[in-house]
Amino acid sequence: MSLENVEGTNIVGLVTFSTILGITLGKMGPKGKPLLDFFTSLSEAMIIITEAVVWLTPFGVCFLVASQLIEAPDIELMLDDLGLYFVTVLIGLFIHGFIVLPFLYGIVTQTLPFTYIMNITQALATAFGTASSSATLPVTMGCAEEKNRVDPRVSRFVLPIG
Repeated sequence: MSLENVEGTNIVGLVTFSTILGITLGKMGPKGKPLLDFFTSLSEAMIIITEAVVWLTPFGVCFLVASQLIEAPDIELMLDDLGLYFVTVLIGLFIHGFIVLPFLYGIVTQTLPFTYIMNITQALATAFGTASSSATLPVTMGCAEEKNRVDPRVSRFVLPIG
């Protein structure tokens, strides 16, 4: 086994630094409040930007698909393949979202999952529309904390991880 340098973002280093900085700011008390306020404001600004991107994403996807349709030599064949792919994805999402996940939720919590599912429908719709867990994160956090009463410390730690 050999170790080699790999190009890319150092996620472990970033998470470690962020954790140490957060703990340090918490221990600093009033002296760390200005920097803590800065990061809180930055986080809120990023949420607003992400929400704008989420609303614009369907238009971008529409134009990407339209450009591929225009360049296609056989549009009918492409639409057939696209339709089959679309139906396959919908069936997979249905099985996973309405059978597998509720079953696991019921086993783990010993409660029926219907109320929980109804409380996260906004996050599910956003996730389905954007196909991006990062873009759905602000909506998911809101649904978890406000509608399902998940402790913000838990949701803000677990949900960004994916």
